[in-house]
Amino acid sequence: MENARDDLFKDVEFYKTFYRHNLFNVYGRTTPSLRAMIIDLWQRNNILPAGVDLEQRAHQVAMMAVRETGELGGVSTVFVGRLSRAGLYDPDDAPYYFYRMFIQPEDRVPELMFAMTDGTYELLRDFCFEGEKPAGLVFIAENPSLVRRGMKRKLDRRGYVSIGQNHVGQGVFLRRF
Repeated sequence: MENARDDLFKDVEFYKTFYRHNLFNVYGRTTPSLRAMIIDLWQRNNILPAGVDLEQRAHQVAMMAVRETGELGGVSTVFVGRLSRAGLYDPDDAPYYFYRMFIQPEDRVPELMFAMTDGTYELLRDFCFEGEKPAGLVFIAENPSLVRRGMKRKLDRRGYVSIGQNHVGQGVFLRRF
């Protein structure tokens, strides 16, 4: 990715190249320019519900998938919460990172989702968190294709466990650190 956008990524950590995307760890390090790029991705694809604070959500970005051309193809975001937020009981009441991801349609290539999910998990597992460290990564399968048998097997192989459904019937998966 040798073009004018290179300087946007000089202060963030390169994770790896996957297919035609460079993955960057930007957790806690998004600059105003990167946040503008992220917000543009969401607005162009009209994916966030009304009322979402775009700037706040952009601060939650953990991983960016950037095409070789320098255009943003997808992001993962996380926030810290408790399983009770998803309507599930946790006897330890531990905090977890709740994971979200968006990859725009033209950038959806096989396994990019897992490259981003694995990368986000690894960076958060090793992240120096002030206060009570989250116990793992939780994601809610808003996309019904994520709860199909073949996809569940891929999640199982990566250490994710299905822990039930949230209050609207979506599958909830957890991978502890």
